[in-house]
Amino acid sequence: TEAVTWISARTDLLACLFVLLSTWVIINRTYRRSSSILAACCLFIACLAKETAIFFLPAALIMPFFTASANSGNESLRSRMLAVIPHITFLAVAGVGYFILRSVAFSRGDGGVARVMTHVTGDQSLGVFTTLRLMLKAAGFYVKKLFVPFPLNFGINHVSDLYIILGIALVVIICRILMRRTLPGFFIISAFSVGVSALIVPLLRVTWTPLAERYMYIPCAFFLVGIIYIVYFWKMRFRYRKLIAGTVATLAAVSIYGTASRVVLWQDNLALFQDTVRKSPDFLPAQNQYAHALYYAGSQNEAAAFLNSMQVPKDVINFQFGMVSKAAACMHEGNYAEAREILHETLKNPGKHEVMIIQRLLKLNELE
Repeated sequence: TEAVTWISARTDLLACLFVLLSTWVIINRTYRRSSSILAACCLFIACLAKETAIFFLPAALIMPFFTASANSGNESLRSRMLAVIPHITFLAVAGVGYFILRSVAFSRGDGGVARVMTHVTGDQSLGVFTTLRLMLKAAGFYVKKLFVPFPLNFGINHVSDLYIILGIALVVIICRILMRRTLPGFFIISAFSVGVSALIVPLLRVTWTPLAERYMYIPCAFFLVGIIYIVYFWKMRFRYRKLIAGTVATLAAVSIYGTASRVVLWQDNLALFQDTVRKSPDFLPAQNQYAHALYYAGSQNEAAAFLNSMQVPKDVINFQFGMVSKAAACMHEGNYAEAREILHETLKNPGKHEVMIIQRLLKLNELE
């Protein structure tokens, strides 16, 4: 529900639309040059909406090998490869063109790609073992979320290492799907391909949370289509059709309830951040936003007391926001000396927030 109800996630919806259009064109008009061009254009537009759409490219490139004709055995490998050359070429051009556009658009270089390279494989990486462990843990967590999304939380900052087991199982399943090459398998591969972008996020250390349910919006679309195909084949093959239909209906009802309740929660900032703090009590950004929500709801004294009780570790990304909020709470109580001390201490390590801290100091000077 985050991608639908949060205005900042509107790019997920737009990117998903064009990624699905690209998929539809590829599946319905395989091997046709016009369809390959149209699919490449849709993918390019999706990447312009949100850069994570580029992770669909590997799945799109191998899609012709998952069709029924590719597995029929009536076509030689050489003729099949010749048939898919236009498909691969146009999609590859779209991918390369997107990266060229990024490098031209950013006058100081493509910092996004550079950060991925330095934090995943470069001098800012956490090491091969730690990187692999974090990615497997994130993969296992997201697999669980696809099947059992509850509890829903806007501020996920810690997950169990036991999810590594699910992550390893996922890798084995993906390898199996790649060997079998069925159409339902293609949708699962597509979900995994786009989902890889979410596995990299914990390594970059730049986002609100290392893990987030909204990162699964596009993968979830592919995953659901793949599951529907699988359930349909099961229904045709097994006797327990009523049981399968009942199970699907029950899951749909639970999903509708969860979606509706979260949409209602997202209408109120105070209720949303109160829920987030309750589920992630040690998550500093959520605490900071909860205090702001209290303040704008008219509970200034409660907001000030909450901010004064906050512990702000210096190793947290953007900890400066928390420190400035604590200073604001001191200013609200008339404790200008302590507010100045907090701001001067924060100014020693301002990060990218130096202007904000100085502006707060200037406002403090006006009050004194």
